[in-house]
Amino acid sequence: MRISSKVAAAGFGAVALAAMAVAQDRPESILPPGFGDPAARPAARPSATPTATAPRAPAARPGPAPTSPVPGGAVLPGDPAGAVVQPLPTPTPAPIPSGTPSPVDPRLLARYEMPAYARRSLATVGLSQDMPADAFGAADGGFIETLMRHTPAPLPSRWLSMLLRRTLAAELDTPAGLNGADYAAERAWLLLRMGESVVARGVVERVDNRDYTPKLYQVAMNAMLATGDPGGLCPLADGGLRATGEVGWVFAQPICTSLTGQGEAARAQFQAARRRRLAGGVDVLLAEKVMGAGGQGRRAVTIEWDGVDRLTPWRFGLANATGVAIPETMFATTGAQVRYWQALSPMLAPAARLTLAEAAGAQGVLSSAALVDLYGMVAGDDDAPSAATAAAQDLGTAYAGRTADARLAALRDLWGVRSFLWPIGADRPCRRAPAGAGRSGGSGPDRRLPAVRRP
Repeated sequence: MRISSKVAAAGFGAVALAAMAVAQDRPESILPPGFGDPAARPAARPSATPTATAPRAPAARPGPAPTSPVPGGAVLPGDPAGAVVQPLPTPTPAPIPSGTPSPVDPRLLARYEMPAYARRSLATVGLSQDMPADAFGAADGGFIETLMRHTPAPLPSRWLSMLLRRTLAAELDTPAGLNGADYAAERAWLLLRMGESVVARGVVERVDNRDYTPKLYQVAMNAMLATGDPGGLCPLADGGLRATGEVGWVFAQPICTSLTGQGEAARAQFQAARRRRLAGGVDVLLAEKVMGAGGQGRRAVTIEWDGVDRLTPWRFGLANATGVAIPETMFATTGAQVRYWQALSPMLAPAARLTLAEAAGAQGVLSSAALVDLYGMVAGDDDAPSAATAAAQDLGTAYAGRTADARLAALRDLWGVRSFLWPIGADRPCRRAPAGAGRSGGSGPDRRLPAVRRP
């Protein structure tokens, strides 16, 4: 039986209408899986053991079984995707248990702080190689120690002082019967008494901190203070306090703590040391002033020298470090070497060091080149006194005058007012002067130039 085209069309239309009706009853979602589903309601107080079985994850994305509930409504591994879009922060993070750190062995720590290849031997200690290492030959260590300790200083001769300085600063073999650190301490102590503060500090710094002895700790403190550098005490402060127990090392603790920027800790250490009444007066005030210079200083300290009976290395070093002027009367209680320490202090103005440097140059502490450099600094200082500036200009003319007559005139002026410059600072201009130039205008003593040897 043939079915007409009209009947077939009507049948297909009825099927299409039925399919559209079914599609309207169940619309197809175009969202990714999980969106549009009702969110799981988080429990108010999750218990240690879940009472309800967590819904299963889709088969395409299986997850591990939850081990413990997460507070705050965070996503559990077994929750369906989209249950909570982002984990909620907990009020306080759960503490992570950690074991108590075991103390580090100091010997093991020392191996990393100072590897074996960087350690210096105590068999030979010194700065330069100006002298042979066996300069003292086979002399007994006790004899050399006694000889250095009983040598009067400063020495009476400039040349002898320079020769002894070069010997003490050289890399010398440690004599038999002496510890290398103690040998360095004896040499540095003699250098300090000679006025050679910078060289003495260099000798003590050639010994590793781990090899310091009580004697070297004592001399090292004096060397750092003689150079006006309390910060040099910091690498030695802990060991010096343990080895000697001296009051200086006690107050070095808060000073070094302050220099590292720990103001509160430094003040606590300072107050604890002050309550012990180990020192007082200007010594404590100078230490407090150094602490204020280390940052986070909250109070100004005024130093008054009234009632101070003498000048000690502690007072000298801390006063120079903080720019506190030391009264001239204080130097009457010390030896001449303290003046030489001051001449080598770079924190003083060049004009203030000039008179001291001339005396140090006559002693051999300063070389002629160093003294000429200091005069050059004075010539470039607008705040220098007129007399010092005039002497510096005359010395410059004696070196670099355009004509021989100008150089000779400058040398005569220097000779008339600063005769001590002849053996030190003016030797090179004198040697450059033409032969017989000093006798061209007459034979009087004011027309002649003295014969000068280079130091």
